[in-house]
Amino acid sequence: MKKIVASVLCGVMAISMLAGCGKDNAKAADTEAVAVETSSEATSDSAESVEQASLDDTQASEEASTNEEANKYDISVIARTADLGDDVLMLDFAFTNNSDEEMSLYRLYDKATQNGVELDETASTGINDLRKKDEVFYLSEKTLPGETKNLRIVYKLTDLNTPVVVEGKDGMFKYYIQLADAVTETDGEVIVATPYAVESAIQADIELALLGVDKLHDDSGAFYVISTITNTTDEELDLKKIGAKAVQNGKELEKIHAGGWDVRNKLQPGESDMIISCFGTNEVGEIEFSLLDSSNMNSVIASGTYTPEELFQNSEDFNNNVFDSSVYIDRFTLLDTIVGKFVTDMKDEMSK
Repeated sequence: MKKIVASVLCGVMAISMLAGCGKDNAKAADTEAVAVETSSEATSDSAESVEQASLDDTQASEEASTNEEANKYDISVIARTADLGDDVLMLDFAFTNNSDEEMSLYRLYDKATQNGVELDETASTGINDLRKKDEVFYLSEKTLPGETKNLRIVYKLTDLNTPVVVEGKDGMFKYYIQLADAVTETDGEVIVATPYAVESAIQADIELALLGVDKLHDDSGAFYVISTITNTTDEELDLKKIGAKAVQNGKELEKIHAGGWDVRNKLQPGESDMIISCFGTNEVGEIEFSLLDSSNMNSVIASGTYTPEELFQNSEDFNNNVFDSSVYIDRFTLLDTIVGKFVTDMKDEMSK
């Protein structure tokens, strides 16, 4: 009996010991799982931290690189609008090279946009003359270390109201050029564009405006203006750069060449000479006339407005020698017959 009881007690103790070991094993397993999970989370957090740190380092490196590049130069900008046949925007940059190597603004420059569309550079008449006159260079001009150069780029505008956005590469600079409409949203510097100031050094005086006939085109009606041009510059003046424009009844008259006179091509500094401007017309109406300096943005150097009555009277006075017509006849041969024929044959017809 004692042996049986002892065997039972031994069995109970064995079961208890096995149960205790099972609990310890479970606890160990749970502890190990928690440790693995915690380790995994720590590894994930560590990876995210490393990734974020890498992004921060990259961003900081890019910003440092951009700042370092920006420190290599200084830029100031003047924006001006002009009429060069097309409406244009002239951007003048004072570009200073602060680096220790040769640079060009073109390497840093990106584009100009208006209404979200990239603008095209223009080759309008007079741009190169103005570059020479203003002593400015193209953006591709090389600038030496420590040197400042004046550079210009000219764009053809789509309109004279909407602001223009000028950008450098990689966001190095950004300018908003205000035309007529105000700039409402900006993350760059706002620059207000002003008209290009035009002042010609050429002196011109209108001597006489007449009506006559076009001898080369079936004696049709013509408008003639005689002017004296004086070269007040210190360089030789090419008279081909003197343009003319006449508007009658809201329409620009067509220029003609009536022939019969010799026009000099060059004037030396201080010299003067007469030129004649000719336009076809068979209408009656007030005529607005302008002499233009085509080398200086077609700036007006002389102008006059003439009524039909004034022009008819000038023509009659010319033929009747009210003033010394010979001065002009000697200079422009056939002018007497050109004007005379118009007065006698066409005045009544054009006055109807």
